Amino acid sequence: MIYTAVLNNIRVVDGDTIVADIDLGWDITLKKQSIRFYGIDTPEVHNRKGRSKLHIKAGLKVKGYVERRIGEADTVKLYSVKEKDKFGRKLGHIILLNGDIISNLNEELLDNNFANPYIDGKRKSSWTENKLKNIIKDKSNE
Repeated sequence: MIYTAVLNNIRVVDGDTIVADIDLGWDITLKKQSIRFYGIDTPEVHNRKGRSKLHIKAGLKVKGYVERRIGEADTVKLYSVKEKDKFGRKLGHIILLNGDIISNLNEELLDNNFANPYIDGKRKSSWTENKLKNIIKDKSNE
C-alpha cells in the first residue's frame, strides 16, 4: 500500500534511516517508527564490520546534513513506496516542505553524491575511499 503521511518527533539515526511518529490523520499516529529512505544507501555511522574511520566520518557528515535539512523544513512527509525492508523498517521517500518549495531528500542525497543507489536490497555501487573523501570535503553541511 502506498500512502503519504506527516512525520513528527524525528530522530535521525544515520543518513538513510530515521525514527519518527507517523501521523496518519484522524487522530491516528504510529509512534517511534523506523523509516529507511527508499532507494539509497549512505555511509554508516557505527563501526561495525570493521568499517574505516573515513567511512564513519563520512557517515556522520551525511547524518548531519540530513538533520539540518529536516530541521529546516516546515513540514516533513513520508511517501511510502513499499511496506517494509528485510529489517522491518518502513520504506519511503522523505519529502521536505518549505513554503512553496518541495524537496525529495532521497533524491537530494543522490544528487549531492551523499548516497549510492540501493534497490531491492542491493547496492548499485560501493563506498570507495575517493567517494568517502569527497563527502567529507563537501561544504554543503557547514
